[in-house]
Amino acid sequence: MSQKEILIAGIHPDIVQTVVRLINSQPNWNGTGAIGVAEAKALCTTRHFDVVLFGGGIEEADEQQLTRFFTQHHPKIICLRHYGGGSGLLYAEIHQALAAGS
Repeated sequence: MSQKEILIAGIHPDIVQTVVRLINSQPNWNGTGAIGVAEAKALCTTRHFDVVLFGGGIEEADEQQLTRFFTQHHPKIICLRHYGGGSGLLYAEIHQALAAGS
């Protein structure tokens, strides 16, 4: 399995940092955090991501705008929302999205 690049976009730095740490604990996953819409867009224009994970605090309208923006730059990118609920749920959400996107 190749390395999957995962962007975590949120507005709460501590939560984004925690999710990045959890993602980076998994083999073949590399998480990068973005605080806010502007930083997420900037990262997407300079790097390739396989998955964008929207975290708490990203409003629905911003999520829709970002999803359009990301898919314009990387048509095969997978965008999903993580509502919380622990690391097991986080891992399952990402594995399921990656399997569906294959």
